[in-house]
Amino acid sequence: MPLLAYFLCAVNGVLTTVSLAKRPEDIFTGMGIFVTVLALFSYGTFFFLSYRLTIILMNDDEVWVLKPFRFKYVKFRMNEIKDLTWNFWGVPRFGDYRQLAITTTSGVQTKITDFEFINYDRLERRLMENTTLKLNLRRKREVEINSARANRWLNVAAIAMCVYGIIDFARSPMYRPALFVLQIILSLVAVLLIFRLVQYQSLINSKSSKKSK
Repeated sequence: MPLLAYFLCAVNGVLTTVSLAKRPEDIFTGMGIFVTVLALFSYGTFFFLSYRLTIILMNDDEVWVLKPFRFKYVKFRMNEIKDLTWNFWGVPRFGDYRQLAITTTSGVQTKITDFEFINYDRLERRLMENTTLKLNLRRKREVEINSARANRWLNVAAIAMCVYGIIDFARSPMYRPALFVLQIILSLVAVLLIFRLVQYQSLINSKSSKKSK
């Protein structure tokens, strides 16, 4: 799970609340409404990520899956994996993400997505390297390309919103220290989104270049 996003949502929620508490008369202004929506979005995302929080530890022989807020714990060996299946995992209005379903011989299924895990590619590669299963790499590639296409413009819109927020916060008369931290947070998020956008575009370009050959 991207712990940075988890941390940023918590900090952003607290800081926006502090900003509104310092100047309650600004709540019904344009900036106040924007900050209120941002605070509600941050708290909502934080609780959603808390529910989805999954911690995965693995070595060349074993995998441990812990879901602390759902009180679930699973442990299995690499040689107990009988299937690795790629598919999409969608969040309404938040794009389509890559999902890898891991099924064991005992029937236990664990799913990981690149929405939750910033190191999804590393986990995926580790699982692929430590299995002798015949993998459907064509399906894996299809999921990667379609996910990139679905999320590319969503990323562009999110980057534009971050830039707008940074500029708007710079002109706001509201509680300055909180707004300065929010600008830093939005800047970090924008950088991460730009990095992911470059990855998406590289995948799409690689697909286009193969078709043209």
